[in-house]
Amino acid sequence: MTARPIVLILLVAFSTHAPAATPTPELQQRVRAATFEVVVPKPPDTGVTYERPLPVELIPFSERNDKYWSVGTAFAIDKDRFVSAAHVINTAVGGLGGPPALRDAEGHVYPISRVLSFSAHEDFVVLAADGLNARAPLDTSRGADIDQPVYAVGNALGEGVVIRDGLLTSLTPEDQDGRWKWLRYSAATSPGNSGGPLLDAKGRVIGVVIGKSPGENLNYALPIEHVLDAHAVARFDVRFPLRIPMLRDAWVANYDISIPLPLSVPEFTARVQADTLRTYHAELAKLLAKNDAELLPRGKSDKLLGTVEQAYLPKLALQNQDRVWELDDGQREEVELPGGAKVNTRISSGVGLFEIDRGDSADPAFYADRRAALDMLVRGFKITRQAGAESVQVTSLGPPIREGDCTDRFGRHWRLAVLAIPYLDMELVTLMLPTPAGYSGMAFFATRGGIEQMIDLLQFDADYFYVSYAGTFPQWRAFLARADLRPPALEGFSMMRDASGVHVRSRRIDFDVLPAVLKSDDKSTMQLQMTFVADGGKLAWDIGAIYVNEDPDSKRFVGLIRQSRPGPDAGKDLNDRWADMLASTGSFAPDRGHDSDYKKLWRRSALGAGYRPGASVDRNATFLYEAVSMISVAKLPRDIDDMQDVLLENVRVKER
Repeated sequence: MTARPIVLILLVAFSTHAPAATPTPELQQRVRAATFEVVVPKPPDTGVTYERPLPVELIPFSERNDKYWSVGTAFAIDKDRFVSAAHVINTAVGGLGGPPALRDAEGHVYPISRVLSFSAHEDFVVLAADGLNARAPLDTSRGADIDQPVYAVGNALGEGVVIRDGLLTSLTPEDQDGRWKWLRYSAATSPGNSGGPLLDAKGRVIGVVIGKSPGENLNYALPIEHVLDAHAVARFDVRFPLRIPMLRDAWVANYDISIPLPLSVPEFTARVQADTLRTYHAELAKLLAKNDAELLPRGKSDKLLGTVEQAYLPKLALQNQDRVWELDDGQREEVELPGGAKVNTRISSGVGLFEIDRGDSADPAFYADRRAALDMLVRGFKITRQAGAESVQVTSLGPPIREGDCTDRFGRHWRLAVLAIPYLDMELVTLMLPTPAGYSGMAFFATRGGIEQMIDLLQFDADYFYVSYAGTFPQWRAFLARADLRPPALEGFSMMRDASGVHVRSRRIDFDVLPAVLKSDDKSTMQLQMTFVADGGKLAWDIGAIYVNEDPDSKRFVGLIRQSRPGPDAGKDLNDRWADMLASTGSFAPDRGHDSDYKKLWRRSALGAGYRPGASVDRNATFLYEAVSMISVAKLPRDIDDMQDVLLENVRVKER
């Protein structure tokens, strides 16, 4: 009773995995003649430099000598109509070197002239190419039978057209709506095969190779009848999750547009990019409208709005898993550069964040040409180029290929710069915010054709960018003197140093740091810790704390920190701190604080609205200021008392 099922299993296994017959030499020649590489021109060098000579001889011969990148496959179904995968053309357009082309087996290159038909969802495109007429187009066949032999043809791994055999194993519904069934087959498929023909045993096209299944050798092709029945239109009919780093939940976006064809490649590219950006904006508006009640300063934002955080390496404000707004943090990486300069970087929700610190320099010419800062950033990101087994550090990507300026909703002045990475046909898109010490900002690496979306996304993220400002006194003087650098939040803010001390003025608070409190020179520093605040129900960007340091190591400093009355969701720590400020208890008690071995001493005091020396705190206050003095090199404990007393005599709170 058990023998028959075993025999049946063996027969099924044999029929499923039996190899297809090898195609005849004549069929192979015909298929190769009708199959083409999709290529894009390699970009010219933009002035890339390296920390040491690039060992060019270690780069593979074809890579260093071929003038084109091979990105996929196409095939002829008529003398002047060529089919490929839509994602191959999407990948190919917008490259730094120029528009895509078709290349035949003899190495002749034919620029793609027109897009005749296109479907993003079904993933096919029909093209015409200048000067290319196929002598023997491939025949087509509608319908396919399970378990029949098939041949997958394509430019496997970019190394020429390869024909590989297998079986048609199943018909699988497409994921979105099940409107058609993919052809699934067992013939080997590699990167570069996309857009090639899937042939039956007679050499007729039954499908367009689309992609490879992850983790198994079962691959996908679109039935060719979808191409044969297509109209002269570019159709985008896809759904995708639209996610932005700030919000916890994604939005199911509908990308549904039609573009009349034929169009030239430049016309097609421009129209698709414009419609894509317009659709993105429309769907983003729906996402934001759906989450309007949770957007800053609404939602669970009490903790964020009640906190002043240090963020010299910037952070992004976003929702955590509990929809509480917080500042995203993460591991930082520091690269030291000559002259005391350094670059700090981190990745936050997929966005590259950076701080460029130019060291002690206060030369205003640093802001006039972005090249110096961008070269520092390239080294900070540790961009390299591979040459065989050797990885060589890039020191410059050359001058920007695109520059511009923009402002965010807080009026902060951003500088856009795009750098080409020609050996990868990619671009580094940066938004840089001037700071006294240099720049802080965000960056994305964009592949071919993705530049406009990356710029748009960075500009959106700028509204959630949280950063502190720091610099030496000379750097601050240069920074505050230029209206094109300073944000509106610093209008009316000034810092002056003379023989009588350091004098800080803002629209909310004034204070003087006398020599009896701190001795200052050109190496002394000031930090402004900026923060988000709710102002009349709207989100604003303002000064949260001001610190003046005697030296760069902050061994002796004073600070004024603004604290809003915490909201109910601000958390225990903030509410306990507020209670201590009102009652002059805890860390705000009149007694000096110290660490275990008395190497650090400090005193904190709470100041209320309209503070003058000796004024008390109103327990119904809506905001308070913390005045703090700290010493790490005290000779006598009473030094901190003298320091704090003199500071408190020279503070005026103008805010009511």
